[in-house]
Formats: sequence, structure tokens, C-alpha cells
Amino acid sequence: MNSAPRPRQRRRLILTCVECRKRKQKCDRGQPCAQCIARGPESICIYEKFKSPSNAVARASSKSTESSPGQIQDRTSPSILQNAQEYGYSESDAFSSMGMLTKVISGIDEIPPSHRPAAPQIRSKLRADYFGYVRRLPAKTNCDILIDLFFKDVNHLNEALDQVIFREQLDRWWATAHDTIFKQGPDALPLDLWYFPALIFQVLGVALQFLPTPHDPQLEELKFTPLQTFTELSKEYSDCGEGLSNLVGRPSPTLVAIQSSFMKDLWYANAGDILQAWNHSGRTVKEAISVGLHLEPELPSSSKPDELLDALWMNELRKRTWWNMFVWDSFMALELGRPMFIDINKCTVTPPIECEIPQDRLKRVPTPRSDSDRPIALTERILRLKISRRFAEIRELESQGSVPQNPEKVKELHDFAVKYREDLPTFYRNINPDTSWDELCPFVPTHRELISFLTDSFLMALHRPYIFTRSKSQREVYNCALAILDSQDRLFQFHRSSSTQWFIGTTFPTFDAAVLLAVVLVSNPERYHATFSRPYQSLQRALERLQAIGPSLPLAKTGSEILHSTIRRVIEAHERAGPSIIGTELQMPSTLEDQYEAHSAQFTRVSPDAEPWHFEVKPSEMDWTGQNPELFDFDFSNLEVPMPLKELLLDEGMAAMSTDMDVYNPSLWPQPQGHLGQTDIPLEQPEMMNVADNSLWNFLAGYPTSFEDGNL
Repeated sequence: MNSAPRPRQRRRLILTCVECRKRKQKCDRGQPCAQCIARGPESICIYEKFKSPSNAVARASSKSTESSPGQIQDRTSPSILQNAQEYGYSESDAFSSMGMLTKVISGIDEIPPSHRPAAPQIRSKLRADYFGYVRRLPAKTNCDILIDLFFKDVNHLNEALDQVIFREQLDRWWATAHDTIFKQGPDALPLDLWYFPALIFQVLGVALQFLPTPHDPQLEELKFTPLQTFTELSKEYSDCGEGLSNLVGRPSPTLVAIQSSFMKDLWYANAGDILQAWNHSGRTVKEAISVGLHLEPELPSSSKPDELLDALWMNELRKRTWWNMFVWDSFMALELGRPMFIDINKCTVTPPIECEIPQDRLKRVPTPRSDSDRPIALTERILRLKISRRFAEIRELESQGSVPQNPEKVKELHDFAVKYREDLPTFYRNINPDTSWDELCPFVPTHRELISFLTDSFLMALHRPYIFTRSKSQREVYNCALAILDSQDRLFQFHRSSSTQWFIGTTFPTFDAAVLLAVVLVSNPERYHATFSRPYQSLQRALERLQAIGPSLPLAKTGSEILHSTIRRVIEAHERAGPSIIGTELQMPSTLEDQYEAHSAQFTRVSPDAEPWHFEVKPSEMDWTGQNPELFDFDFSNLEVPMPLKELLLDEGMAAMSTDMDVYNPSLWPQPQGHLGQTDIPLEQPEMMNVADNSLWNFLAGYPTSFEDGNL
């Protein structure tokens, strides 16, 4: 019998909270810790009590008698640790070199968790700056006016925030923030309220971008001088929100901080600064991933019904925030030809439940909306998510060029989009829609057009690489472009009648569809000669919309100048194909109902199985290439995928060109300049500025115009 003593098991002190240990996540030992704050609710963060060995207790008691409380505080917060994050170290990483140094210097095994701060300490020299930002918030009455405007006219466009939860946080802010900041300092605020004034600033900034005409005269009080515009004030508020977020820092991002960052993305887009919007969204995605929004949230191990219900609804809010970011990221990537920041294959979070978050959420469980219930704003988001998940597959096909390696994949995606359109709820169908909910739910008409654009945009993006290699794909792009322009015309008239200034929502779809329509008309004028009045009228109305928006949005002004020159090429191609019929007037319906009927009558889509999915490798095999001998030698099979929005962002300097300039002449284009964006994400500006021989613009430049300058 072996009489050797059994080896003593090593007893390690448990330093993490129960939830972090259960999930095997890193814990910063805060009360509550950053992980539990992000997961919510904070009440789930608890620490197990443990008995220390007697000798350890003796050592701790002897050291405590030798050191004063002030010395212990100095040992827990040395200056090198306070500045660690400035060097890129994470407080939650206990295995980094700085994390190990923290344990050694701070004596973490000897100080109970209750002595650690609940939130990262703001250094005293920054407290005045934090308070200075907060003091720039408008009075509560003016804030309420703009917040009401935001949730009435703006939030339903993207569902970036939930009104019930936001107003609960807003009430907490007004009730506690002032006294807490004055008496205890901003570091005494709960972590989510730290970032909340930054979110308020972003909401105010976005609301001012949609300020109707006329507006509440009380808002004139917000201006620093009578000469200040609301556009300038919007930028000031948004910059304050971003500055406050940078001041507080992002050591432990919360859901509020991510919402604030996402609102900044939307502000950039509404202002027309798309490159900065795309660039900033990369940082937003990184912060969301660091919190774990891309992972399926778990319920806390609590027996209290209130905590469980609160966690259920907060998990729903987290899901909505994440999938909103995914929808935004996928659409930007598809339209701008940029890579996606989010890899959907690494996301385990499920889609949110289609329901509204009630005010008495602690008494209800999330229940899906039934088909007979009234529409809610989230319905459009759920439908958008379903089709946005397939955008990455289109991007993959684009990389294969004008002849796909697997034509059946193109057919499968086409069939998916057609079935998606057929399965839409009746109140969101563009052909013979159910308009009974339009008055009770004012957002439904706008959402109907957004869903219509999204579906046609999906099909147009799917077929645009094959405009010159498959005649049916060219026809599909033609039909989708006309449908988008009609939809955007209805949407523009609707928002003009409601005095809502939603310019960016009309500029991008209009320009994208108009330029692709022009590409089809220039490349095959004979095929569309007999019905030329129809697309010509759509192009003219698109130009008028961009010209009307131009004074308020420089990007629209640039787009109108490019489209103005593009229409010249279209007319030239039309006149070469035969006698001009531009003078033929096309009477457009005056009401929305008439436009829906006209849309149904004019567009009878051909089944995707009506002809073989055959792609021509040689451009000469396409019968329409002989219409213009100048383009016969053009290498259509290697033509870059036409992405008008990507080309629109060629350079802001092009906006200074007068309309009599030939914007297709490469010698007149400004030289590439660096973009003042975030340095952590490359903007790939040189790639956007390079104009290849087989680019979209060089193709359009194949038709020299014979018009006098400034006249169509």
C-alpha cells in the first residue's frame, strides 16, 4: 500500500463575479462589473464570499494596521494604471502585461471588491470639461420638442432607439444627474448615464436635420445668433455628443454608448458625408462586438420575475440594435462597393421578436405581433433584415466579374427576391396595396416605398454586373431602375407635402437608379427607342428632384450635375437610333393611388424561367453592340461593376464644376486627396479615385454630345 501523502490541491481565490465565471468571461471586479452592466440588469452582478487561509488573514490584518486608508487608495490607483488605457490596454484583460501589473501593484487579493469603483474614474481635470458639455444641453422644454419630433418623424425610418426605454433613461437623467454631478462628480453616475448626455446630443442633432417647415418658433431660442442656421446647430449638437463620448472614453462600452455612436453614423449619412458615415460605422461595429451584441444573450440566474422580464426586454433591445447595425452595414457595402464590417457567420444572435416594448414591460413577456394586428415600425426592420442577409452573396458574385461561375446562384437569388416580394404583407405591397392602415399608422406609406426600393435595389444590384453579357439582366435593371425612380418620386412628393426634410433618403436611390437606367439606354438605344418617352420622363423628374435638394445637400448638387451630363449622352444615343420622340408627353398620375395602378399596369415582370440563364462571353454576340461602332471594341466582359454611388463620391471637388463642364472628361477631374476620417479604418480612397479604362464613366463618354453648353 502506497503510504505517500496525497498532494495538496491548490486553492485559488475566486475573484470574478458569479455571472462572469459562469460564462467564462473576463471580469473587472467592479460593483457591478462592466460585463454585467453591458449584459444587464446590473443587479445580477454578485460575488461569492470565500474564507481566506488564516495566515493570509493575518498578513492582510497586519498590513492593514501598517497602512493608512490613504496609502491603500494610492496603491490601488497609481498614475501608471490610470493612464494604461491611453496605451491601448484593456481594463478587463487580466492576462495582459498591464493587467498583471495591476494585480501586483494594487494588491488585488487583499482589497475586497466593494472598495473598487463602480465605473472608471474621471480624472479631476476632466470633470470641468464633462460638466461643460452637459451645460450645453438645451433647456428641458426645448429638448422635449426636438425629442418628440425625433420619435414622431425620424425614428421610424431606422428604429435606432426605443422610445419607452429612452424616455425612462431621460427621466432618470433629469431627476438625478444635476445633483449627482454637483455633489459627487460625474464618476458617481451609473455607467449608462455617463454616456446618456452624448446620446441626447445625437438625438437633437438628427432631429434638427429633419426639422419641418414651419417649425416651433420656440426653437429659435437655441441659436447662438440669429444668423446661425439649424444645419449649423445640428452639427454643433452632434459634435458635442461625439466630443463627450471621446471625453468619457470607451473603456467599458455600454448599450447607450453604442446607440450614441450609431446615431452619429446616421447623422453623417443624413448630412451627405457617406465616406465618414461608413468609416465611423466601423468603429461602432467594433464597440458592439466588444460588448458581445453579436452573440445570443443569456438570461440571468435569478428567481425574481421582475429581473427576468427586464432582462428579456433588454435582450430584445440589444438584438434590435445589433441587427439595425447589420442592415446598415450590408446596405452601405452593397451600394458603395465597400467590404462589410460584420461577418454574419460569426453572429449567433437571433432576430428580435416583432413586437413593441410596452411601458409595463415588467408585467409582460415579448409576444410576436399577429397578422391581424396593426403594423408597427419594427415590421419594416424585420422585413429588411430578411433580404439584407443575402446581400453578401451578391457581393461575392460581383467579384466573379460579368460572367458568374455559377449562373444558377444568380437564378436562385432572383427567385428569392421575387418570392420575397410576393410574401410581403398586403399593406407593404407596392402593387394594389392595402391602404387601410395609412392614416392610423402614418409611417406605413413611407415604409411601403422603402420596402419597394429595397426589393428593386436587390434585383438591380444582382443583375447590374451582367448588363452587357445577358439581355434579360439588362432588361431587369431597366425595369427595376424605372420602378425605383417612380417610388422615389412618390416618396419625395409625400415628404414634401408633410414638410419633412428627408433629403438623403431620396438622393441616393434616385442617383443610383437614374445612372444605371442611362447606362442601359446608352448601350442599347434601338431596343428602347419606341418607348423612350417613359424612361426620359423619369430621368427628367429625377434631375429635378436632385436640383431641388441641391441647395440643402451638396452631394445632391454634385449628383444633379453628373446626371445632367448623363442625360445628354442618353439623348445622343436615342437620336442615333432613329427619329427622336422626346416631344411625346407622358402624363403621370397625380395621386398615390393612381401611381400604384400605373405601376401595376406598366410592369409585368417576366418569370425568371422564361429564358435560359445564359451569359455571353463575347460582347459581339450581343445583337445591340452594333448600334454604336465606337463602342464595338469596348471590353464589356471586363467592365467594372457599375456602382454610381461609389462614383458619385469620386471627390467633393467635383461639386464646384459648373454645368457646362464635361464631367466625363478625366483631364478635368480633381486629383485624389486624403480624407480626414478615422485613422483606424482605411478609407481605400485611392481605389475610389482611380478611373479605369473600362469604368462606367469612360463607357458613357463614348457618346460625344452635340448640344450647346447648358442645354439638353
